[in-house]
Amino acid sequence: MAAPYADASDDLGFDWQAERRRLDGPRPLLWGLAGLFVVLTVLAALLLDLWFATGIGFGAVVCWAVVAWSGVRLRRQWSEELGVPAEALPVLARRMNQGRVPESPRARAAIAELARKSMRGTTLGKWVYPIAAVIMLVNAVMGGLSRDWGQVALWSGLACLQGLNWFLTRRRRRWARRILATTESDR
Repeated sequence: MAAPYADASDDLGFDWQAERRRLDGPRPLLWGLAGLFVVLTVLAALLLDLWFATGIGFGAVVCWAVVAWSGVRLRRQWSEELGVPAEALPVLARRMNQGRVPESPRARAAIAELARKSMRGTTLGKWVYPIAAVIMLVNAVMGGLSRDWGQVALWSGLACLQGLNWFLTRRRRRWARRILATTESDR
């Protein structure tokens, strides 16, 4: 899909650079995660005498690199499609989540397209997340019946995380619908 406005160097109609946060860019988060993986791997290898932890740590770093690369690539792709600088995407997403729609037509078009994109990514949330949470709770009950409390804790925790994911997905869809209703009513 073509960008709403092709020139990404134009002003968005609000001072998005003043709204940027230190952690909006990918680098601080990526370096923090890499450092955490290294520290945890070294601690596991030294304290627990698990030298295979270095292999696990290496695998985790490789997975981290793939996820980081795909995240940076996705941010560039979305910034080109929306016609905004890549650094402005976190600001637009934060404004969308807070319901603050900019006055500029260019920024409104970009935030509406961002809302459409975020709704496309949550289509499974209507039925997959609740069913998965129920399956996890059933596994927790089965673990409780067999008196395996480790399984109960694991499956209960996973069911809670799945329920939280479902809740956040529904909230994201609701905010995206509000943003789309606000921007579509102005046309």
